[in-house]
Amino acid sequence: MFLEQPPVAELGASPELVAMIERKQALEDAITELKRAKDTLARADYYARLERLLIDLARLARDIRER
Repeated sequence: MFLEQPPVAELGASPELVAMIERKQALEDAITELKRAKDTLARADYYARLERLLIDLARLARDIRER
């Protein structure tokens, strides 16, 4: 059984934290879409894009943890 969590804003999170979490979700979605398109991209292009997204995601996750 899957239980949905309430939106972060409803938990009393600051608007800044809510924006950060929404950005994190957007990056995760972009990674998923990139993986789906992997076979249509040049190898170097795919890995360059993936690296950029993963670095951005890691930095954002760190910033969220430090809040």
